[in-house]
Amino acid sequence: MAGMGWRYGTLLRDGLLAGLAATTAMNLGYWAERRIRRNVEGPLDYDDSNVPALVAAKILRQSDLSDDASFRLGLAVHWGYGSLFGLTAVPLHRKFGAVPATAIYWGGMMAFACVMFPVLGDTPPPWRWRSDVIVTSAFQHLVYAGTTAVVLRALTRRQRDADPDVTLAGDEDHVASGTSGADGVSGSAGAGAGGVSGSAGAPRVEGTV
Repeated sequence: MAGMGWRYGTLLRDGLLAGLAATTAMNLGYWAERRIRRNVEGPLDYDDSNVPALVAAKILRQSDLSDDASFRLGLAVHWGYGSLFGLTAVPLHRKFGAVPATAIYWGGMMAFACVMFPVLGDTPPPWRWRSDVIVTSAFQHLVYAGTTAVVLRALTRRQRDADPDVTLAGDEDHVASGTSGADGVSGSAGAGAGGVSGSAGAPRVEGTV
């Protein structure tokens, strides 16, 4: 039970670290896009706006928030939600591996945004979003998903070095080949030792003159 608790604690830590790193990367992505698209004023997409704060306020039933309170709530939602969402990536990466999990994760985040923002954030439905908003949203969520994959891969490989029982999806063939190779070397060594021992112990046949 203690080992299981440690393992769940490790998965929780990995998910939060991956989510925090991915949220930071997403912020850097928005900063870089603003540097490139200097002619665009205001938010680049709905994640970059006060919509997440509106969603949280509606869930918390806080409809009369000041601009300052809405800004603070938006920051808390952005960093808190962004970090916590990394937890959902951990089982996907353990089960499917980096590339399939990243594709599933990115698709899930896009679907979630396309449903949550119109329902709770009072945005238009996704088919009425501007094309540049859709492109930015898709790219920034890809940055988030890709960063999550890189961080989880690095953390899990580090754990595997310390504990051979920790495996990644896609590594099973490598682990199996390494094990069979070691068994083959061990078997060959054993067979060789047996042959030498047998030769040494066999009676010597003297030839007749």
